[in-house]
Amino acid sequence: MLDAGESSSNPTSGPAHDTELATEGTLDSGYDIIPMPVVTKAVTNVSIFPYHSIPVSRNKDFYDRVAILDMIDRHFFPPGKSNYEEGNNAITFAICGPGGMGKTQIAAEYAHRCKEKNAFDAIFWVYADERSKLSDGIGQIAIGLKLIAENSVDSLDPVITANITKGWLANPVKREDCNDEEVDTQASWLIIFDNTDDLEVFDGLWPFDGPGCILMTSRDPLAKESTTLAESGIDLGPFTTEETSTMIEKLTNRKGDDSLGVGQRLGGLPLAITQMASVIIRNHLSFDEFNQTWDEKDTHNDLLNLDGRRGNTDTYEKNLSTVWAIENLRHGKVLLDVIAFLDPDTIQEYVLKAESLSILDNYPRTVLAYHRARTELLQTSLVSKGTTSQNLTVHRLIQDVARSKMKPLYYSHAFLTALELVCSSWPFEKFGWCHGVARWKRCEELFPHVLRLRHFSTSLSLSVDTLDMNLQYCKLMNDAGW
Repeated sequence: MLDAGESSSNPTSGPAHDTELATEGTLDSGYDIIPMPVVTKAVTNVSIFPYHSIPVSRNKDFYDRVAILDMIDRHFFPPGKSNYEEGNNAITFAICGPGGMGKTQIAAEYAHRCKEKNAFDAIFWVYADERSKLSDGIGQIAIGLKLIAENSVDSLDPVITANITKGWLANPVKREDCNDEEVDTQASWLIIFDNTDDLEVFDGLWPFDGPGCILMTSRDPLAKESTTLAESGIDLGPFTTEETSTMIEKLTNRKGDDSLGVGQRLGGLPLAITQMASVIIRNHLSFDEFNQTWDEKDTHNDLLNLDGRRGNTDTYEKNLSTVWAIENLRHGKVLLDVIAFLDPDTIQEYVLKAESLSILDNYPRTVLAYHRARTELLQTSLVSKGTTSQNLTVHRLIQDVARSKMKPLYYSHAFLTALELVCSSWPFEKFGWCHGVARWKRCEELFPHVLRLRHFSTSLSLSVDTLDMNLQYCKLMNDAGW
């Protein structure tokens, strides 16, 4: 350290040189500026390719979804056009849908099919449900391609490794031997980002540049919007009853007329189908016996919470309750619990919006609270909504799992809240006026909810505390013609 008035003996020091150094490496406040690593043209040896990193094993029971695989292929490989011309941005496609719909299985099947036919020089799989996992996964690409030494100090820095990976993806050079000469060529690559449910985790990490392909899975339907992330995508729907029947026969290795009944009960959800196939096999049930068991009061709720593992396969290691993680919802849980007692196919939003309710205190009453709750349910694909429609829809099995998590007292309160909402929207006929036709359209809209409430009312017991709501229930049923 130099005392005041001393000068350095370094011949390169001086006002001009010191100013230059200060500009390049420090701030006036004394903090150092750490420059981002400059990634130049990355080169790897030919022995690295083909490089396939697919941690999800191939599902030997993968069923149907061929049309979706073909759709992804056509998007990545449009006829007569090369995706790998220098300067192109990555081509992106998103598979969206609720948990248990088979998004990851489709992505894994596509990756394994591409590996079989050598469609890409490199295939990478990155888990994206948390930012730390996403950053680490992107950084591991640099290590796997030997762009950075595995045991080096820089390999431990996720910022450095992620930037090196992004540099290579933007200019994916590989070195090939050709007539005793080394020639640089461009590698084709595919990245699968799995479980990208929080789209903000990609801030600063999304590989926009690069002549490759990105396939992502997400519960958030906005992931497939070009203004958000992917330029195209699909909302994954359930199997039809016939497809479910065929799949259950394949998984159980048996046939029977009642397999259609199984298909009707499971609603086409792949995880539920796989899980119930395991139940049928382990309990030596015929399809008819399974249907009878399912139809018993509340029995199917217990079945849905069973572990879905079958044999030693790791295809579906979680049950529906775990996958949907309803209990982890921060804003939308109470709204979903009330929706669980309404008709799943058409839930009018004017029914759900209420400023005052006498039962559940934490139901979203204000417009802001309702929108926050609805947004969380939409982002996790637990409910869906059309772009112009003011109605919500929900899968019946999601309703089943939501109700199965409720304790008896809370179950009653959630039911009574649904009843209160429907009654608030129902156009009761005024006293002394009969057969008013003006209200019939609204009655027709709400009548499916009345049927659902009537169905669930049989499992409730009357109490003095809820006498007013019991009278309201009787009034609704009477006015609806029951």
